[in-house]
Amino acid sequence: MYPPPYAYFDRETPFQKFRRYTSIATAWLILVLVLECILNIGLMIWGTTIVFPETSSHTYPIFIIVPWLIVLHRIGGIVLAGFYVFLASAIIISFLYMGRESFKPFLNELRGKMPEKGHSPLFVTATLMFATVFFTYLVYIVAEIAGIGITTPDFDQSLWALLLSLAGASVWEEIVSRVMLIGLPLLVIHLATKKMRSPKRYLLGGGFELGKLEIALLLFSSLMFSLAHLSSWDAVKLIPTFASGLALGYLFIRYGLYASIMLHFFVDYLNMPYYAAGKSVSSGVAIGLLEIAIIIIGLACFIYYLLRIYDFMGDKGLVKKASPAPVMYSQGQQNVAPPPAQNEPPITYHGQVPAFVCKQCGGTQARYDNGALFCTRCGKKD
Repeated sequence: MYPPPYAYFDRETPFQKFRRYTSIATAWLILVLVLECILNIGLMIWGTTIVFPETSSHTYPIFIIVPWLIVLHRIGGIVLAGFYVFLASAIIISFLYMGRESFKPFLNELRGKMPEKGHSPLFVTATLMFATVFFTYLVYIVAEIAGIGITTPDFDQSLWALLLSLAGASVWEEIVSRVMLIGLPLLVIHLATKKMRSPKRYLLGGGFELGKLEIALLLFSSLMFSLAHLSSWDAVKLIPTFASGLALGYLFIRYGLYASIMLHFFVDYLNMPYYAAGKSVSSGVAIGLLEIAIIIIGLACFIYYLLRIYDFMGDKGLVKKASPAPVMYSQGQQNVAPPPAQNEPPITYHGQVPAFVCKQCGGTQARYDNGALFCTRCGKKD
């Protein structure tokens, strides 16, 4: 049975123009975020000079989530110093790997062009960060309006403690929340069902599709991640943290542990330059402007991902989606459909209108550009 037909439009509509310009603005904001990330990595490396001297008199908890935190052991001394080196190394490697995977497609995104293989891991990771930051602010605003008190952990710590604890959150929380609650259960189940893949994939993530099992583990790990924050936050934190867990888990499943580490690092170290500068006015203004830009772009990203979730649920049969009305483009005096690209399988016809089905995501809408069809959902060339 053929999918609902949808024809193609050869000129940008006002909405498509708005979406393209928004995408360009988003890409340039991501570039600013990357520059701040480089600064924060520099601060983290410099942090060894103030973290190492403190390791002799302080300890750090190694914990797991069940969902409350269970401390397995407290480390200190040279072991804690080595642990900080491990955390910093994991973040640096994740950043460099993301840069390698994203460099070429991100150059296209800065020019407003959709990369042939879809958005770069950097673009996806950063836009998920923007969306979750916006949603977090939205939840807190609604809570304030409703008169619900909000308590937060004490961030008025020594700089060395902030550098260590937030680096630990970016890496160790991803290990205990994503590797242990998604990767390892997938490993056990795939071993039992003889669907085993490369062992490193279960530890490093990436390359998995969102099937029923993956979705179940994604929801479970996000719930555990959210509940674990009750030890230091109040109940209001459950909602945005669950949403953040979904974003982090999705990145682990589709891209890998490096992407979820970078999203966590982007968020947790966002205000680090402000603390490193001694809470100076100029640094506060700079970070404040960056956060305002993130919230504004985050609104667009939040709506975009809500629509993606709706489409995904429709494809899975969880919601009923209306069929889009066919729209033809005009060439001369006749309405015609665009020709198929060379070496591409012919378009299947249903009645008098060509039907399109994306091979990557199953989307039924496309745009025609330079002799080829590009899916409007995932952006990939068909």
